[in-house]
Amino acid sequence: MTAAPLPAGHTRPLPMSEATLQANVLEAARLGGWLYFHDNDSRRNRAGFLDNVFLHPETGRLLFVELKSATGRIRPEQQQWIDALHRGGHTVRVWRPEQWTDGTIARALVTERGAAA
Repeated sequence: MTAAPLPAGHTRPLPMSEATLQANVLEAARLGGWLYFHDNDSRRNRAGFLDNVFLHPETGRLLFVELKSATGRIRPEQQQWIDALHRGGHTVRVWRPEQWTDGTIARALVTERGAAA
């Protein structure tokens, strides 16, 4: 669950793609014992639904997550879902590569297993 290695001569990390972030997040969810849904091809779905839904089978915690690249923007249809989910009392997160790098995502997903014990 690490970012791609740096090419020779580079001193700062390369930007993490949304696809790499997605793979990392799903691996962290697996390690944390979460059930998850991610639609690999959402082109036929109604616009706006978030990228991932996670459910922890031991705690019952439900988490909706939209992943974005460092510069990606939330579309109005996505914001409508986010607002409605918040009004319903659900936990919603928008995660970017920065949250992977600083450990926010690992704390949210991997430590859930310890909380359930």
